[in-house]
Amino acid sequence: MTTVDSPLHRSSLYHLNLSARMFRIGVDVGGTNTDCAILDIHLSDSPSRGVLISSKRPTTPDITSGIVEVVQDVLTKSKVRKEDVLSVTIGT
Repeated sequence: MTTVDSPLHRSSLYHLNLSARMFRIGVDVGGTNTDCAILDIHLSDSPSRGVLISSKRPTTPDITSGIVEVVQDVLTKSKVRKEDVLSVTIGT
């Protein structure tokens, strides 16, 4: 498992009023790995392009459990509440 911790995530801006912000999650399911990133939609013009945390796991044989794992991983590590996620987009 690989996790990317961005400078934005460590900054005080990230921790201020987290509950008032909105997020999107992107998942890419590949033949070898399943990648996931959580983005703050209000920071898309920043150097990090809004990426708070990303995660990579081996793609699972049933695919669905791997998607659930990476999504749960980015939510846990970013401390973003599920209700603050506007969408989850899955690509292959």
